[in-house]
Amino acid sequence: MNLLMITIAVLFTFGALLIAVEHRAHHVGRSRERSDWIKLAVFVPIILSLVLAAHHGRSLVGILLGLIALGGSVEIYRNLHNGFRSWAAILCFILFLCALGHLLIVSSLVWALSMSLAVMFTASMDAFSQLWGRLLGRRRLCPRLSPGKTVEGSAGGLLTTLALALVLGCWVPSMVRPRLAALALLTALAGLAGDLIFSAVKRHLGIKDFSGLLPGHGGILDRFDSLIVAAPAYYWGWVWLMG
Repeated sequence: MNLLMITIAVLFTFGALLIAVEHRAHHVGRSRERSDWIKLAVFVPIILSLVLAAHHGRSLVGILLGLIALGGSVEIYRNLHNGFRSWAAILCFILFLCALGHLLIVSSLVWALSMSLAVMFTASMDAFSQLWGRLLGRRRLCPRLSPGKTVEGSAGGLLTTLALALVLGCWVPSMVRPRLAALALLTALAGLAGDLIFSAVKRHLGIKDFSGLLPGHGGILDRFDSLIVAAPAYYWGWVWLMG
């Protein structure tokens, strides 16, 4: 637990450093600076709450994941404008719950650690792909779906997540380290896919964010779109790689 908390603190400190460097290098305006720091300030307690909840048992995490699924389905309902929006919201709630529920079914012997790693790998890719992209990004990754995503940013997010896995691997048996690195990359790629999938949904709906609930982030789905897709990928990767 202490190792995870120290690692999270280092990650957020590194993220804050990248934000400050990008602001200085690109001479961004005051409003952008304020928005970025607010976004970080909201992001920190979200990630910490999920990791800390993992060490208090599955029940609390199950409640939090249920609230995420419910909030996301409500956002879908509010952004649809046809006669099928109630059924679409119900279907989305079931799909979101099933996807996120994969985080609850790992063996109880290592469940808290597994849940924490899933959140950290996904959050690392999500945050650092954006931070590296703003600092170094030149080439668009998928301009039609998500104009803000860059090849350089995605590569930076993957490398940061891999570095996170390698650091955490120093405290596990050597035979497990390559598997942990592979699991981190699989989770990160699935998170990127989730981000692009929900960007396509927003494009189809003609909206920028699913809602304005979370300052600097948008809505529940804007924040947890990566985790919804990464959770099943992480679970099956864990089963395959970790046995």
